[in-house]
Amino acid sequence: LAPWLGGGHEVLDAMAPLALWRSADASVEVLRSDDYSTLGFDVVAARERIAELRATLEAQGIAEASAEQLEIVSVERGLPRFGVEMDGETIPQEANLDVLGAISFTKGCYTGQEVVARIHFRGHVNRHLRWLTSATPVERGAVVVDAEGKEVGDVRSSVVSPQRGPLAIAMLRREVAAGSELQVRGTAGAVPATMQVIA
Repeated sequence: LAPWLGGGHEVLDAMAPLALWRSADASVEVLRSDDYSTLGFDVVAARERIAELRATLEAQGIAEASAEQLEIVSVERGLPRFGVEMDGETIPQEANLDVLGAISFTKGCYTGQEVVARIHFRGHVNRHLRWLTSATPVERGAVVVDAEGKEVGDVRSSVVSPQRGPLAIAMLRREVAAGSELQVRGTAGAVPATMQVIA
């Protein structure tokens, strides 16, 4: 990226998360984005310039990731996505946004700040996003039940990770302990799964 921008990598290396860099002619903007819990950049420019960048990266042997590959990375890292693992009704701590460092407890007023602060300082949420591991893939939207057959949550996303095998993110009741043996009930039947805390 740095050579394509006409400079050294030092400027990009020094960028803080969410910092913005503009080219001298303002035709390219680069935003430091660690969306996948790794150093990354969002590049904003005209289509022709982005096509140039894509060709430059491909010439260096950097392949474009597919949407499926990005979903696998997101699930492997336990990163919640709006509209998939969480929605407008999800309390930030349910989606582990506090653990991920996405919540400020010192910032002034913002919508929902009182609820978020009250949970952080005095309470807890009743459910959390958790990983489910299994021998075979589970269905998104499937119901999760405990050993007694009680419904304890639902599957929000499901992938097959090259490193970890079948892996899902489910919203589960807080009473479900790490290592719990669960059943995921989908249209194809029940699949045994084990809960792991997303850390």
